[in-house]
Amino acid sequence: MYSTPTFKKSVKFFLFGLLFAAPGGVIIFLLLLTGFRLLHELISPSFLFFDILASLLLYLGMALMVLSVRSFKQIQRWETEGKITNGAIQDVWVERHHYRWVNFERYFVKFSFQVMGNALSMQQEISKKVYIHFFKGQTVSIKYLPAKPHIARIVKYLSLE
Repeated sequence: MYSTPTFKKSVKFFLFGLLFAAPGGVIIFLLLLTGFRLLHELISPSFLFFDILASLLLYLGMALMVLSVRSFKQIQRWETEGKITNGAIQDVWVERHHYRWVNFERYFVKFSFQVMGNALSMQQEISKKVYIHFFKGQTVSIKYLPAKPHIARIVKYLSLE
C-alpha cells in the first residue's frame, strides 16, 4: 500500500500559493501603509510595475491556495466515502524524458475494474519502487468514489505467486 500523490500535490499547491501570495501581500501592504506616496517617490516610473506585480503574485498565490483546499476536500471525501474493489493491471510502462542536461523517468500503470456492471479503465502515475512490483494481469485493490467512479486509484497490490 502506498500514499496517494494527490495529497502531496495539494501540499505543493498550498506552499506555492504561500510563496507567491506572501511577497505580493507585503508589497501591497507597503503601498497601503505609505499611502502609495513613499514608494511612488522611490520608484517613480516603476511604481505601476510593482503595483501590478504585487497584485499578480497575490492573486496567483490565492488561486493556488484555493486549488489546494479543493484538493484536500476531495481527498477527505475519497478517504471517507471510497469503496474498494478488485481490478487487473492492463499495462505498465516507463516514459523517459530528457530536458537540457537532466534525464528523468515517469512510471505508469493502466488498470481496469468494474463498477455496477460497467467496465472502467484508467491510468495512474506511480513511483519506481511500486512499478517494479506490477505486471500485466496482476490483481490489485482499487479504491473509487461511488458517485464518481472515474476518481480511482490502486491502493494495494496482491501477488499472484
